[in-house]
Amino acid sequence: MSKIKVWYVLVVISFVYQVSFLYIYLTERLVDFNSIFADTYWITAGLFGVIIGAYIMIKVNIGLFGKILAFIVMFFGFGLLGLLLLALAITSM
Repeated sequence: MSKIKVWYVLVVISFVYQVSFLYIYLTERLVDFNSIFADTYWITAGLFGVIIGAYIMIKVNIGLFGKILAFIVMFFGFGLLGLLLLALAITSM
């Protein structure tokens, strides 16, 4: 398998991971999880998207479609991390 296909697979896995988290979050099933597991799931969904997306945008020559998909994943990752910080700020008041 070539390196470009590996990066496409990583971006798609990251995107699916983020979408699965958003589905669990929006259906309010996240409160059923253990708090440590829920926080870990939230942080990894965001960080994995940001790291993979930023690395592909900067270093990897993957093509226009891959760059667009990496930007979307990176954007969702920043959004998830921002949502986490907002939730932490609200609950700490």
